[in-house]
Amino acid sequence: MKNLDKIILTGLAIPFQNKANLNGRRYSKDSFSTEAIQKMKDHIDKGEFLGESHMPQDGRSEIDMMRVSHRVIDASIGNKGMEVSIEVLDTPQGKYIKEMIEAGVNLTIASRSMGNIDASGLCHIDEIISYDLVWKPAFPDNFLKRLDY
Repeated sequence: MKNLDKIILTGLAIPFQNKANLNGRRYSKDSFSTEAIQKMKDHIDKGEFLGESHMPQDGRSEIDMMRVSHRVIDASIGNKGMEVSIEVLDTPQGKYIKEMIEAGVNLTIASRSMGNIDASGLCHIDEIISYDLVWKPAFPDNFLKRLDY
């Protein structure tokens, strides 16, 4: 059995591809404003870029502290897309996520952001709010891998 004290998951949160995802959206390296990337990195550096165990369905953009399960510890744009690493926290929702991981559940991640979508479906992101753990993401192959420590 793996150590439940520290769980780090990593994977592709937003793939760059020509075809639209299940929400009809596409992303490229140019989708993210410089300000959005810098603000995200500032929050990551401060340890305050938090995520929830399920993306809210009510469209809210703020983080609900009662639903926080993890914090983003790294995010960077690579050739394939936005790669993220998260640390599962010891919150009630984090403990639930840890139990799911130990049971062998494959988790996926999705971005929660603000911006606009042009006529071709290409997203232009002005603010990255969070990367949330989700059951059915718009990119169905966004499975996270566990890094062992």
